[in-house]
Amino acid sequence: MKKLIENLVGVVVLVVVAYYVVTGVFNINIKNPFAGKSELPESMVEDLVAEAAEALGYNENEYTWEVKHSPNRDRHQDTVEVTLFCSNENGSLTYNRIQTYQYYKENDVWEKRGDWDGEIKDKRYNLKELIDGKTFSETDESGDSYTVTLSNLDMAAQTVTATYRYRYTSVVRQHGESYYEYYIENLDGNRVDELSGTIECNIDGDENFGYSIEEVVGNESIGWKNEYGWDRSRRESEIAIRLNFKDPLRFYGVCVK
Repeated sequence: MKKLIENLVGVVVLVVVAYYVVTGVFNINIKNPFAGKSELPESMVEDLVAEAAEALGYNENEYTWEVKHSPNRDRHQDTVEVTLFCSNENGSLTYNRIQTYQYYKENDVWEKRGDWDGEIKDKRYNLKELIDGKTFSETDESGDSYTVTLSNLDMAAQTVTATYRYRYTSVVRQHGESYYEYYIENLDGNRVDELSGTIECNIDGDENFGYSIEEVVGNESIGWKNEYGWDRSRRESEIAIRLNFKDPLRFYGVCVK
């Protein structure tokens, strides 16, 4: 019996020694069969970054990024927080996206778990540099044209002065036995070939929601004519000095339309 006990003690000692030798020499965590799989691979992080940038509509040269891993080794999960720092000459913003991934050893794969959380913050619009003292103009294929120059931008009062000129080419068209014509009117309701003047425009919005201008300077109308003459007309749409700047990285200028 004494010999048997001595043999059992020897076996236990050998097992304990083997455990520490193996785990120490080969750095194997026997308690965690998922060792080395606690963080999402870099290639999948890059895919997450590209997916977030595509959702925002930005190009690779318009952002840099950083990543933070929060692994749960017991659950074999990794919660990944990606931060995109987006900017160009128009403005900038910071975008955070958080996504949890689950690791499955049997297939050696990571899969998304649950929905992702995203947040846009720290928006900056370079409005002064983009519009103050700047002229915007365009002529379309029909010959209609506009020119508008903005000056005296006051961000405290959120106003800017616009000097504008809008020329419209009137064309008479036939529909059956009747004729119709689009033309423009000034704010007094008089038909004109050109709208022009200087006006103070109100700027709506802020750094959180973006900026816009819609200052009406005239109207587009349509009139009908039959064999007895022009018998009726109606206003179709407003002609206004317009700015729509809601995405800090996407500035499309100022127009009169």
